[in-house]
Amino acid sequence: LKEENVCATGFKAEYMVLEGDPTEYTERLKKLKDIGTIIEGKPDVQNPSIIYSICNTKDIWYFGVLIKRKTDWRKHINKPYSFSNSLCIHIAKTLASVSSKGDKTTKLLDACCGVGTVLLEACYSGLSIEGCDINLKSIKHTTQNLEHYKYTSTVHCMDVKDLTQQYDAAIIDLPYNLYSYSDDVITTNIIESAVKLSARIVIVSKSDIKAAITKSGLKIIDFCTVEKRGRSTFTRSIWVCEKEVQ
Repeated sequence: LKEENVCATGFKAEYMVLEGDPTEYTERLKKLKDIGTIIEGKPDVQNPSIIYSICNTKDIWYFGVLIKRKTDWRKHINKPYSFSNSLCIHIAKTLASVSSKGDKTTKLLDACCGVGTVLLEACYSGLSIEGCDINLKSIKHTTQNLEHYKYTSTVHCMDVKDLTQQYDAAIIDLPYNLYSYSDDVITTNIIESAVKLSARIVIVSKSDIKAAITKSGLKIIDFCTVEKRGRSTFTRSIWVCEKEVQ
């Protein structure tokens, strides 16, 4: 660390305790004191301009700038347009992360984008994503939500079956038969259309769609349920699927 000649004004040092770290409290304080002595510049514990951190995992010591979890993405809760059955932003963010596997080079498609809840979270995370919906009103709301937060994304007003581009992963929040009519045939058609565009599909549904998933040539690799609470309470099923290897 001395060889790096770290210099900062208004810095703070924190010790990050990771799972399995055997370092005692007094030893952690000593290391923080040593770091504070090595860094050139005046510290500011109350209002730091930069925070450095040290941690130990598997007997290897790491030092660097600490980037704490940001929560400003929660501003999307107050997006200009929403539906009563829209995904909450926490689920939307999770869908973007699971579908992309955290790879920001991944090209995503939100096949039934609604008002763009998933698009907002993906754009905030720096992911490349496009949206698609047959409902013109939804597309207008999606566009206005994106513009409100100054995000850029391509949104297609068309049936997913008419798309020809290929994507690394697709997200499908299936219609709830409220603002858009839906039945088993429509559900199967949407999934089969998405399979032609991507090998990895993450699907959200209100009912058991295992048969439709299997019929579409997909293999379920993970599954969970999430309860929606509010004026109307129901359970969403989330299916992480990939194409069966022939």
